[in-house]
Amino acid sequence: MTLEKTLHTLLLRHIEVTEEHSFVFTEHLIATDPGLVRRSDELEEREIALFAACQEAGILRADLPARWISGVVYGLLMAGREGLRRGDIARRELPRLLSETFFRGMSR
Repeated sequence: MTLEKTLHTLLLRHIEVTEEHSFVFTEHLIATDPGLVRRSDELEEREIALFAACQEAGILRADLPARWISGVVYGLLMAGREGLRRGDIARRELPRLLSETFFRGMSR
């Protein structure tokens, strides 16, 4: 699988995980479990390594810190979750909205 395909797959899978387990992203009490914190940190490091590889390959901008990109993905996922909760967006639109916003931004 190419880096670009892997990145697209990651974004789509993040949507599924966020829908099923979104409480984990905002529940700070979970951070008191050392095992969960360790596993979360491991997964985040893998994600950041993917972003860095995509930067090196010219898929993502190289002038942004990879951790910033990770935070942007988190923010988009939370915006999607809240948009669904409020009924502002349809579930079927979420993959397109997330991908287009991530890859193209919001400017004209």
